[in-house]
Amino acid sequence: MQVPTGRSEKRILKAVGVTARLSDGSSLPEGTFTENISMRGARIVTKTKLRPGGMLEVHFRTAEIQSQSRVVYCQQLPDGRFAIGLEMTQNSSERGEGRDRKPI
Repeated sequence: MQVPTGRSEKRILKAVGVTARLSDGSSLPEGTFTENISMRGARIVTKTKLRPGGMLEVHFRTAEIQSQSRVVYCQQLPDGRFAIGLEMTQNSSERGEGRDRKPI
């Protein structure tokens, strides 16, 4: 029997480099990347602890896509980094940009 995850879409395991700007103007450190991604969310790994409910602008480097995202959870990993669950609230294609860009 499968345990429900509460997700409406399947996530794809894919490591993609990301940069992100927080609402206070600071940026996440170099080396931040996705563990998995879907059309509505992503799990990123970074050295910075983020507060659930916080907003940030995420840039997925390989696809040249930007997304306004909300932090859903922040889980400390055994190596001291943090796994951050993001809900993408708006991406560049929804603002009328990037319609011809390749998928992540």
